[in-house]
Amino acid sequence: MLRRPGFLRLWVAGGLSSALLWLEVLAAALFTLDATGSALDVALVSAARSLPLLGFGAVVGVLADRYDRRLIVLGGLLLTATSSAGVAALASAGVLRPWELALAALASGCAYATEMPARRRMVAEAAPPSLLGRAIAIDSLTNFATRCAGPLIGGVAYGGIGTAGTFATSATASLIGAALVAGLPRSRTAAPTEHPAIWTQLREGVRFAAGRPALRTMLGVTMAMNLFGYAYTTLVSPMGREVFGLTDAQIGVLAAAEPGGALVAGLVFAQWAPDRRPLAWLSGGVLALMAGLVLAGLLPNEGAVLGVLFVAGFGSASFTNHQSTIALRATPEALRSRVLGLITACIGLWPVGILVAGALTGVLSAAHAMTSLGVAGLLALVAAVALGRDRRAR
Repeated sequence: MLRRPGFLRLWVAGGLSSALLWLEVLAAALFTLDATGSALDVALVSAARSLPLLGFGAVVGVLADRYDRRLIVLGGLLLTATSSAGVAALASAGVLRPWELALAALASGCAYATEMPARRRMVAEAAPPSLLGRAIAIDSLTNFATRCAGPLIGGVAYGGIGTAGTFATSATASLIGAALVAGLPRSRTAAPTEHPAIWTQLREGVRFAAGRPALRTMLGVTMAMNLFGYAYTTLVSPMGREVFGLTDAQIGVLAAAEPGGALVAGLVFAQWAPDRRPLAWLSGGVLALMAGLVLAGLLPNEGAVLGVLFVAGFGSASFTNHQSTIALRATPEALRSRVLGLITACIGLWPVGILVAGALTGVLSAAHAMTSLGVAGLLALVAAVALGRDRRAR
């Protein structure tokens, strides 16, 4: 796959973008926690980064079916570089405040909304049909690696070079990614010269996905995962500080546990991408992560939590690998970006989950809030799978 035209550039650019996301998320959380001492404020700043996915992700899917996806990805990377550079400048001057971090996170979130319908779609186009599952697995592998490295580097960087240095590094890496994408050829588009209204094309994509059992179930499971599963990340810093008294670097290690497990599992999927029963692999992955969150909030020491979250990462890898593969294989080329945009909108429930997690810390400890998220996620998973099966039977 690394020898396929364009794949290497897209792969590296995606890895840089993912690493920067997780590096900035942890650095912003630590800065906000130090500045305000409030877990709810940490949740609000973290939620700002993913909020654009909910309202903007599906629209980007329509635009990516119409226009040059290369330019969409390039614009997103340049926007991220600009917002990160702004945070670095404010931090260097000693005037950075949490609400300014939230504004920068909103800008970066708009760029992140282009990831699934634009860059991931280009990754699929770079692979022959026989290697599609492996291409997605390799691309997801870098996401797992950077989710693991991002918190580790973020914790060390925040303690060593501070907020200014961390975001300056992020801006530089975004520019490198932009240079890689700029060298790619124009992406293929199947759109006509005169486009229907965006709302019309969006409705067409929703109607298509709603009529396909595999897509319908996948979207429901994706909502459950992002609403209650990945929202746990905003609880790691408060839990590490308040429950276990960890340092910044140790919190980075704890935050890297689940993506570290996903990285190990991703190495397996990159060599062996299972094609049979993809919905079972998808749902089973969510089940494993949610069960891990339930246990993590009940365990008495950071070593046990680290181990449980590492194992839960195997479920995260299974979910991520099969999410895109199901969408791409069940959707004709003319509608792919729109369906991937719907996935992005479902991922946009993540900030809602983050706010729920933050609110839970107002009445529960960070550890008990994590257990509560896991229980709610298990119930949501059961509901998503049950509703999908009921509709298929009709």
